[in-house]
Amino acid sequence: MSIDMDCSIFCRTKLCFNAFFFLFIISSFTCLHVVFGTASEFDYGVHCNSVVHESKPVDEEFNIMPFPGRQNGYFSGGDKVLNNPPSRSYSPPESKTFLFETHHVYTTDADDVFMVEGNLIFQTSFYYEQSISYGSSYVIRSSDSSDRGTLDFDFQGFWSRTTGKLCMVGSSYAYSKEGKLLHLAAVLEINNLQSSSNIRTLVTGTMDSLSSANDPNHFEQISLLMFPQLNYAYTMISNQFSEGCPRGTDVQPMSSLRLSHTRTICDMLGGSNAFELEYSGSCNFSKSCNPFGDGIRYFPSVVSLRMIQCSNDGLSLRLLIEFRNDRYQGYYSSPNLNTSLIGEGSWDAKSNRLCIIACRIYDASSSLEKSHVGDCTTRLSLRFPAILSIRNTSTIVGEI
Repeated sequence: MSIDMDCSIFCRTKLCFNAFFFLFIISSFTCLHVVFGTASEFDYGVHCNSVVHESKPVDEEFNIMPFPGRQNGYFSGGDKVLNNPPSRSYSPPESKTFLFETHHVYTTDADDVFMVEGNLIFQTSFYYEQSISYGSSYVIRSSDSSDRGTLDFDFQGFWSRTTGKLCMVGSSYAYSKEGKLLHLAAVLEINNLQSSSNIRTLVTGTMDSLSSANDPNHFEQISLLMFPQLNYAYTMISNQFSEGCPRGTDVQPMSSLRLSHTRTICDMLGGSNAFELEYSGSCNFSKSCNPFGDGIRYFPSVVSLRMIQCSNDGLSLRLLIEFRNDRYQGYYSSPNLNTSLIGEGSWDAKSNRLCIIACRIYDASSSLEKSHVGDCTTRLSLRFPAILSIRNTSTIVGEI
């Protein structure tokens, strides 16, 4: 499929003290008992042994982890418990994002099986925390840190590095539509947590209620999708771009700015960027002029780039590329994965441009658990023009 688009950018900015002390200590221990008791309150063996067999924990592990300290992802489902406002001043979440925080990992008496403790936080429009991995460090952006999201589950379980499966049980609290407090018990199953990953790897899973269908604490299945960040290999760009960016308009290297020694391409494209699309005259609004063919019923006018990860040297990066028909999207809004590509790019110092290979994400509409990556035939390039004019004011331009 041949696509020819010229893109120009617009961006949005980025009475007795002893008695009181005694009561405080008692309260603290009570709270700690509740928090730490929730994950072990349910029988792991009943719900998870068929996925990853329960093993005896031995020592805490600091080098081997299923996720980075904070791993972002997307979810679908769960409207019954996620869209119930505890007050009239609360609005349903615009964002369909979650954050998994890994607190502890332990080796066990079974080879390549690890016990994992962590929290799964379903985020609202009032709380957004994005983890962008930059080599071995992480950049965290958040709003009000006191607002932990709509749901915050405490989970405990086991991960098999051999099979890539993680199974956990845990609980949280939420409100019903009538304002009653619900005790939510859940089992979490995650797949594809392998020791290495590439552009075609998606981490998917489900979270199911442990309550019966007629129980008020029951909720429908929630499906999950994550882009793995640990041990990622930039295999596509290393194979495809060894001799520079293919195709595209022949632009002289001197027409584009070089990157300075103090700023990498990841610094230049950090966060989210939006580009306005301009189609070539030969397009004629045919289905061959967008990467999705008949898969979408509108003609994209904007493409946005969200950085997922940056390589250790700052020369390569991973991006979520979304094609939209609106010029504005709230910072907290989630991308439409059905009209998004997953890409990896590398800075070409010879031609002074960023070369990107992008792949489609299939079957993300019904359940994110079934999503998979394919059709990696789309190519993008971005550059920084050396000369601006009244007619051409874009600081970043590119082609698809």
